[in-house]
Amino acid sequence: MKKILATVLVLTMLFSLAACGGGDKNGNSNDAGTSTSAPSEASSSEDVKPVNVVFYSANTGNAAEKALKVMVEQLETTSNGTLKGVLIDAGTAGYQDEAVQAMMAGDMNVIVNTVDMLENYVPNVGNWMSWPFLFNSDAEAQEVWDKGGWMFQRVQEQAAAEGGIHLFTYIYNGWKNLCFKGDVNGWDAWQGLKCRVPATDLFHTLCGAYGLQTVSGIDPYTSLQNGTVDSVYFSEEAFQTFKLEEIMKSCVITHDTYGSNLYTCSEAFWNSLSPEQQEALNEVVVGIGTEYNDMSRESAEGEYMDSLPGLGINVYQMDDYTKQMMKKATVSFWEQKLQDEAYDQDFRDTFKEVFEKNYADVI
Repeated sequence: MKKILATVLVLTMLFSLAACGGGDKNGNSNDAGTSTSAPSEASSSEDVKPVNVVFYSANTGNAAEKALKVMVEQLETTSNGTLKGVLIDAGTAGYQDEAVQAMMAGDMNVIVNTVDMLENYVPNVGNWMSWPFLFNSDAEAQEVWDKGGWMFQRVQEQAAAEGGIHLFTYIYNGWKNLCFKGDVNGWDAWQGLKCRVPATDLFHTLCGAYGLQTVSGIDPYTSLQNGTVDSVYFSEEAFQTFKLEEIMKSCVITHDTYGSNLYTCSEAFWNSLSPEQQEALNEVVVGIGTEYNDMSRESAEGEYMDSLPGLGINVYQMDDYTKQMMKKATVSFWEQKLQDEAYDQDFRDTFKEVFEKNYADVI
C-alpha cells in the first residue's frame, strides 16, 4: 500500500511540474535559470506598450512649435519603440501657466516653458535672466546661456532641486524691444504710453520704471490693433510669431533684456523613465531643439527685422540718451536685487561685478 501511495505521489508531482512548465510563469527553469520553453506571448517585446510622451506649446507659428512636431515624428524610432510622441495642437490646451500646471500634474510632459514663468514655481530661479542690461552683446549671452554656460546650468540645477522641473535645453527668444502703434523714436516719445508686457512682476517693474503704463494678460495683436495699448514689449522672435509687423508703425531696438524659453518636463516624469529612455528623449529634444534655435535666430535677427522698413515700419536703433535714461531708471532695481538674501552670496557677488561693469557709465 505504501508503494502504491508513493508511486501516486511521484506521478502527481511530475504531472504538476509538466503542467507549469517546470519553472516560473514565463517558462524559465528554476535550476540555473535555463529555459525549458519559449516565453509566453504576454511577455514578448511586441506586447510592451511604449510610454506616451505628450508635447505641447502654448503659442503657434514659431520655431519651437515646428520643432515639437519633428520631435514627435522621430521619438519612437530613436527610442527603439519604447517612447511614442503625442502632440497636442499648439494653443488648444490653455496659456503658459495652465500648461505648466498640466505638466506638473502629469497631463502633459515636454512643453515649451519660459524662464519668467519658472518664477511662479521656483522663486528666484531664473528671472534674473531678464534683468536689464545683463549682457553687452549677443556673443556674451550665447556663451553663458545659449551654449549651456554657467547661467543655464544654474537654472537647470535649481529648477530640478527646488521646483521639480527638468530642463532639457533653451529655446531661442532673444532680446526684448518696444514696438508701437504710432511713430515713436525713443525715451521722451514713449513716456506715459500704455504697454502690453509679459505677465510677470519683473516686466511690470522694468517698463514702469521706463515711464510706461503696463498691462498684461491680453492678446498682444488685438490689443495693439484696437488701441487698447500703444505699445508691446516683446522679443524680435515674438514680434514675428504674433505677426505684429501687420499693425505696428514703429519699433525701437532697445535690447535691454534678454529672454529665453525652455523645453521642460517634470522631474517626476523624467525619473519614471529608464536610463535608455532618458537618453533617447534627451537626444531628440536637445538635438532638434538646437537645430530649430539656429533657424529661429537667423530668421528673427536677420530676415524679419530687415524686412520691417520695406513694410513701412520705422525702425529706430536705441540712441545714447534713451539708453542712459533706461539705465538710470533701473539702477535702484539692481541695487535692491543685489541686497536680496533670497539669492546666495556667491550669486550676489558675481552679479555685483556684472552690474558695476555694465552700469559704469551711470553710477
